[in-house]
Amino acid sequence: MLSIAFYGAISLTALSVLYLALTRQLVRAAFGLFAAFVGLAALYAFAGADVVAASQVVVYVGGVLVLLLFGVMLTQRAVPSALMQLPSAPRSSLRGGLLAAPVVIGVGAALVIAFPRTVFGSDQQLLAGPTGASLRQLGLLSLTDFLLAFELLSIILLVALLGAASLSRTANND
Repeated sequence: MLSIAFYGAISLTALSVLYLALTRQLVRAAFGLFAAFVGLAALYAFAGADVVAASQVVVYVGGVLVLLLFGVMLTQRAVPSALMQLPSAPRSSLRGGLLAAPVVIGVGAALVIAFPRTVFGSDQQLLAGPTGASLRQLGLLSLTDFLLAFELLSIILLVALLGAASLSRTANND
């Protein structure tokens, strides 16, 4: 039964991300993002990272997604349809896709190579967690042993914020 739920969470995440990438309806894309966030939280829970799963739900589903929906609803010009159409892709997207293809293939190949070599812990180790379930220990580890990963994540989030600001600035100039 547990494996059915696990594969269901994987399917929910993969299908919702695929729907998110392929839909042209902005509000429906936000609901696809919602399903992807919930599926990802379920996968974190299956991995034994309960704190990260709860943070995923609270921060991303409860905060970021609601903020995104409010931003979309409040900044869009009045349109006849409640489900706004996304603008058509520019012609240069083919060039961008050709540039991104080697990166996608490389990351996919790295995952395919790394997965069989990965040693997964037993169920008891997953339930106990590598360092226990204490938030204090999690905070100490993220600022000591995993400080580089923590800082890289903050840089990635900063770049995403700057990209979103740049996109909104160019959209307002049109």
